[in-house]
Amino acid sequence: MDHATASAPPHGGLLVKSAGILVAVSPLCAWKYVNYVPSAALLAPLLLTALAAGTVWAMKKNVRETLLPILPAIRFTLASGLTFTAAILLSLVSFTWLPQVMAGMGLMPPSWIIPLGHLHLLISLCALLLLTLAAAYACLLCTGKRGKQAPAGTGS
Repeated sequence: MDHATASAPPHGGLLVKSAGILVAVSPLCAWKYVNYVPSAALLAPLLLTALAAGTVWAMKKNVRETLLPILPAIRFTLASGLTFTAAILLSLVSFTWLPQVMAGMGLMPPSWIIPLGHLHLLISLCALLLLTLAAAYACLLCTGKRGKQAPAGTGS
């Protein structure tokens, strides 16, 4: 077999799809560190995207052309990580820190701190659910199985 005339592998190869799926699920792996690094759900996909781009560059391939099929999934993952981080931090400030300050100053009864803390927990769980759904959709974007497709033989 002549390697000079061999066709190049398709753009949606296993390395590219695997990197895309890894980037797509990385916010779910990093969300539990939100207490230590508040933007962990946003930094994890950035780090993995940089590693994937570095790997493609080390293989002497064009980074933009190689990662182009998974670029929508990477963008969607970054947007969902940013939204998750913003929701968690806004909820933390609104329902944990601010009530404690207000109760300390005597502007709010201290008995309200616990129900507001439960509201923060509820908002955190809802944000995590949305992050999970976003990761699933980003995985579908990486594999190319998004949207509705007509069944074979229906003609529509």
